[in-house]
Amino acid sequence: MSKFYNYSPRNSALIQKQFRGAEAVGSFNFWKDKGYSVQKGEKGIKILVPTKYETFEREREGKKYQVGVKYASKVSVK
Repeated sequence: MSKFYNYSPRNSALIQKQFRGAEAVGSFNFWKDKGYSVQKGEKGIKILVPTKYETFEREREGKKYQVGVKYASKVSVK
């Protein structure tokens, strides 16, 4: 079991809700690398994937707050 992923409590709950009693969960490539094949017609289990969200600090009216990088404006440095 040490070769399997350690899923978060939220993902563990999602896995159990979709397939009660699931003990060994891995991606298609994980099973392929172990020498097992996925049988025709089997469906995958949906889990949440963490994504990194980059922020920068902005100050307005003396207060500092975090803003997502996608909301940054271009500033030319001279």
